Amino acid sequence: GLGDWPKATLRERRKQNQGAKPLIGDFEQAQLWQVWQRTCSRGLICK
Repeated sequence: GLGDWPKATLRERRKQNQGAKPLIGDFEQAQLWQVWQRTCSRGLICK
């Protein structure tokens, strides 16, 4: 579901933080999330 996406991303970021600096910053992640929400609201991806 839609709610699973950010949690999975946060888990990945925590894994990355244990090693190197995260590849995606907070600003980029926020933009990506906004795009995901817009796409989902159109019913194109979400299932």
